[in-house]
Amino acid sequence: MKLSKTGGNWSVTEGDGTVLSGNQVVLPYKGLDRTQVIGTSATAGSDKYMSEVASQDYTVPEHRVTMVALTKPYKQNVTDKDLLDAINLEHKQSAKLKDGTSYPTTDGFHDIELTVTYEDGSTENVSVKYKVTDASKGTIYQAAKAKKDAIDGDNQLTNEEKKAAKDKVDAEAGKAKQAVDAATTNDGVTKAQNDAATNINNVDTTPHSKPNAKAEIDTKVEEANNAIDQNKDMTDDERREAKKAVKDAADKAKEAIDNATTDADVTRAKNNGKQAINDINPQPAPRPNPVPTPRPDNGGNTNNGGDTNNDGNTGTSVTPSARSRRSVAFAGGTPSSQEKTVDKSELHKLVEELETRLKDLDGIDQSVIDATKIILREGQEALRNTDLTEAGLKEMTTKVKEALESLKGKQTTKDEETKETSKEQGHLPYGTMIGSLLALLGLLLFLIARRKRESELKKLTKELTKVLQDGDLTSVDAKLLDQVREALAQAVAFLANEKESDHTEDELIEKLKAVLAQLR
Repeated sequence: MKLSKTGGNWSVTEGDGTVLSGNQVVLPYKGLDRTQVIGTSATAGSDKYMSEVASQDYTVPEHRVTMVALTKPYKQNVTDKDLLDAINLEHKQSAKLKDGTSYPTTDGFHDIELTVTYEDGSTENVSVKYKVTDASKGTIYQAAKAKKDAIDGDNQLTNEEKKAAKDKVDAEAGKAKQAVDAATTNDGVTKAQNDAATNINNVDTTPHSKPNAKAEIDTKVEEANNAIDQNKDMTDDERREAKKAVKDAADKAKEAIDNATTDADVTRAKNNGKQAINDINPQPAPRPNPVPTPRPDNGGNTNNGGDTNNDGNTGTSVTPSARSRRSVAFAGGTPSSQEKTVDKSELHKLVEELETRLKDLDGIDQSVIDATKIILREGQEALRNTDLTEAGLKEMTTKVKEALESLKGKQTTKDEETKETSKEQGHLPYGTMIGSLLALLGLLLFLIARRKRESELKKLTKELTKVLQDGDLTSVDAKLLDQVREALAQAVAFLANEKESDHTEDELIEKLKAVLAQLR
């Protein structure tokens, strides 16, 4: 092609005029043979005034494209914009995956072919590094999920401990994914994967809240058992029963701790368990202190039956020998060579009757039976006690009599109810009913005394006793007396076994207040 310049302006006189752009000749890159040398020649003037030719050769410069490695987003694909941004080149217009090729799917580094289109419409195929990490990050995701599933399934962890542990797992998984993205070789990706599996599995998921709470319960049990062992006033049987009560309370507390789901629930179950163990407060059965009774030689105060078993059952295992003796000091301080043991024949007979009646009962509240068994054990212990005094004997005999009266009254009530007779027909003798209620009140006072702590139940029991003893209740509806009996039976059951009772002390107090108000 030829160009000429006139008046400072260039023009094409021969060839393709489109290559002229201002004062520059622009040759299309795609139309050039990159190995061809381009030569130019220029002259000035014309004809005889034409200057000599000035020549110069040009070599087409090498075209270089720099690329940035592409990383496939986790569970996504790169976009055309991602491809174009990966190419460091001027006058680029668009980029796409070369026709006939596809993206690799296996983990690692790959070379992919892109087709780049320039602003002048020319195109060029270039190679780009393409990094796939889907499988690597998927492995990390699965490791994290498995660890978090195990945490959720661990019932020894509280909700707060589970959340803290899962947050640590997520943190380790996040660091592992960043390490995969930062890796520049396949070996680097593999190392990031392996480190992730190790670090995720090593996240500490040891429970602390529940084991620590149980440890406190165990400490409380040890303290309670030591106190029981140091109580020299208790028999071996009483110690065993007390320790069993402590163990039952501890087991119940630990079960509540296991079932707790939050730190607050664990603390509540622990505190309730420790309080339950504190409330057991085991006490030895009543053993009255010896009150020596003098035995004059003139026979004026003879031992009526001290050497005789009036019921004729000399072979019973619970009756101590009537000839058992031990030295005691007299109340007046004067020693005597003649000593006596108390006459237990009446108590022995009453205990046997109580034992027999307990075996033959039908339809009596289990709560009354359980309370009566406590008194039966006290009576049997009194029979075995060679140091039992007159005062102790009198007290124990009264208790056993009250228990018997209670059972008789309860059984009579059951029998009368079975006959379905009405009050107008005299379905239940008034005296029997009142006697039954008074006997239940006696049981109640006995059980209250064993608790060794003050309670409004004691006050209400005494008031009820006074009303029944002193008041004229002949006109009281039998149904009301049945309500009184039911309230007293529930109170006896509660005090006999507070831990397993379906009622609370406050409920029973309100019930007794209600029936007392009606009786008055």
